[in-house]
Amino acid sequence: VANSIHEPRNGIIRAEYNFVPLECRQYDKIFNDLNEIQLAAAQKNGLKKNITAAEAENNKQLVKIEDCDYYTIEKLTHSIPYLVPKAAKLVEDIGKAFQDSLYNRGYHSNHKITVTSVLRTDDNVKQLQKVNVNATENSCHCYGTTVDISYFTFQTPKRGKAADTEKMRQVLMQVVYDLWKAERCYVKYEKQQSCLHITVR
Repeated sequence: VANSIHEPRNGIIRAEYNFVPLECRQYDKIFNDLNEIQLAAAQKNGLKKNITAAEAENNKQLVKIEDCDYYTIEKLTHSIPYLVPKAAKLVEDIGKAFQDSLYNRGYHSNHKITVTSVLRTDDNVKQLQKVNVNATENSCHCYGTTVDISYFTFQTPKRGKAADTEKMRQVLMQVVYDLWKAERCYVKYEKQQSCLHITVR
């Protein structure tokens, strides 16, 4: 089950992944870490209070994440692109492993995952509550420890062999599954938002 304890694998990310059944790819059952569990990790590893966008720019606890070789950031409407370093490293590692896994299967290496939500400020939360009644003032996203990664939106290479969406989705799930088993993150499969809600541990 998703909330059981697994033996850590020293945080090692393998370049090639052997696909496991993942319970017939019932991702919502596999990635089902409760919000309470993720929130506890966010409070432990992240910011100690909600901040504004201006404060985030000068906060030494945060690093700004931008489009890079390993991932792209969707136009953010209710969050800003800042994370604690530990979470930023996790996102980069997911992107690297995603590319390596596809490359080892004969695809071009320049595939990228898409980050859809990052750090939420007080203003972001208030704006989001106007359009989403489930938005909370005490979201994991308020601590700089949590990202949403789309499992339907990817960037594919303009040249070379590109993978289809289903293949990229399978690879992303396997990469995140390995990191989850290595106890580097908590994960919730979000059906309505079509994303993986990931909090660094």
